[in-house]
Amino acid sequence: MAVSTRERHDLYALRTPSPPPLDLSALRVNPAQDAFESAVVILQKELTHDEQKLLQLQGKTSMQDVQKAVKDAMDEYEAKIKSSKLRGWLASCSSRILYYGSVSPSAVFDVFVQHHPEYVSLAWGAMKFLFIAVLNHEELLTEISKAVSKIADVLPRTELHSVLYPTQRMQDSVAMVYAKILEFFVLAVRCLSFKPVIEEITERSRRVDELASAASKAEIRDLHIRIHRLDKTLVQVTEMMAVQQQQQVLYNESLLGAQHEYKQLFRKGQVEDIRNYLLLEDTPESEESLAYCRSMRNRRRRTMPTQIPVSALETLESWVSDPSSSLLLAQGQGIRSSSLDFAADFLDAVLDKDYPVLWALPSASEEEPLKPSISGILRSLISQALALDPSIVSEGVNPVNMKHFKMCKGVQQWFALFEQCITRLPRLFLVVDMGLIELATSHEDEEHEFFKVDHFVEFLAEMISRRVRGGLKIAVLSWRFAVSTSLDADEVFDQRRIFTDQGRRAERMMRKPKFRAMLKKRNQRFVERFSSSVTISSQ
Repeated sequence: MAVSTRERHDLYALRTPSPPPLDLSALRVNPAQDAFESAVVILQKELTHDEQKLLQLQGKTSMQDVQKAVKDAMDEYEAKIKSSKLRGWLASCSSRILYYGSVSPSAVFDVFVQHHPEYVSLAWGAMKFLFIAVLNHEELLTEISKAVSKIADVLPRTELHSVLYPTQRMQDSVAMVYAKILEFFVLAVRCLSFKPVIEEITERSRRVDELASAASKAEIRDLHIRIHRLDKTLVQVTEMMAVQQQQQVLYNESLLGAQHEYKQLFRKGQVEDIRNYLLLEDTPESEESLAYCRSMRNRRRRTMPTQIPVSALETLESWVSDPSSSLLLAQGQGIRSSSLDFAADFLDAVLDKDYPVLWALPSASEEEPLKPSISGILRSLISQALALDPSIVSEGVNPVNMKHFKMCKGVQQWFALFEQCITRLPRLFLVVDMGLIELATSHEDEEHEFFKVDHFVEFLAEMISRRVRGGLKIAVLSWRFAVSTSLDADEVFDQRRIFTDQGRRAERMMRKPKFRAMLKKRNQRFVERFSSSVTISSQ
């Protein structure tokens, strides 16, 4: 059949892609519209009136019409010779129309269904016409089915790309796919030579894939840029946080330092106020009393160098190294002042090793004899405890304060407050001279309560029994303990008793110059051994 010049022009319009889009939307070329108009012109000229009715060129044709035509072809060829090849391609074509009806050709056509339903109707009508027109030509029907199946194979991705990237270029590419599909149907109607068109449809579909790939790469690149910016921002934020954290640490250290300094100053002020309140006229000064005992010891030893027995050193060493709380009785048996000399030696050894120690010893006043009181002795011991551990006034469950001291009215309350002050000290030595206690109890009218030496010793024993953590060592100095008290020394001290001199026989021997000279030579070795006896066990 000869093809006129006008028809060649129409086919050229179908085959020629649309020119690049211009900036002005009014001048934009619509390849789908051009393909539709050219196809209508060609089909009107090419087909007879009856064939146009079959095509329903002026009516509406849908995917269901195409499916019916394919089914009719399959039914007719089922009744004829069983051509497995034709039946296979018809079945494949039918399944693709059914399966891809909402995915492939339909997805391309649905782009135009709202504004140009005639485009979709023409495409479905042309496909229906082909299946009906070649129904009696097995080879042609096979080729048509194969071609439609191949078109359906290359189109499933078009819908996804058009939804993901709804740009004008993507719409133009989808329109070109529609134009090529329509060109396939027109050429198939005219001359059934459509292999090149199938290849072009595949190429146009590949173009859609390329556009989608380019858009995807652009999105990925944009995502990479954003991630890179986020990384930089994260690094900056991390650095800022590190700087802020370092500044916060410095600020916290400065604040803690200021708090500690303020706490120390506040504690120091509290301790000074309390100690000034405690040190009244009847309160012996601890430093003065120790200096007095040292002076008297040194004076006596120039003429009578007393030494405690070797057995006493062993008992002393065992008592000091024992971590449990206990009492020790140190009494003279021949020299009245030997217990005070022992106290001076013991305190020198303890202070030399920096062990915490408190003491209550007699002292002498140049103006008038000091009249101590039991409450004054306890205030002196409390003042010494505050000097050892100033945290008593600020730490613990119930720290002591000025209110506690002002509320003390009697000896028992002072004893309770003293016990509270030494509770926090893990290890403590306490040296108490019973001669000082006897002197304090001798003027009981000033105390406004009846109090004896026995009571003082009993308070010390009860304090030892209530001590939970251990480590409290109390040395009681006495000259003939059984005479000054009515207590049984065995019950109070058990076997922890030592003599601070070697008895009256040694005192008489001291009158001999030869014996005194021998003791003076041994004195240095004795001092070293005595010091080693006063050593706390590391266990």
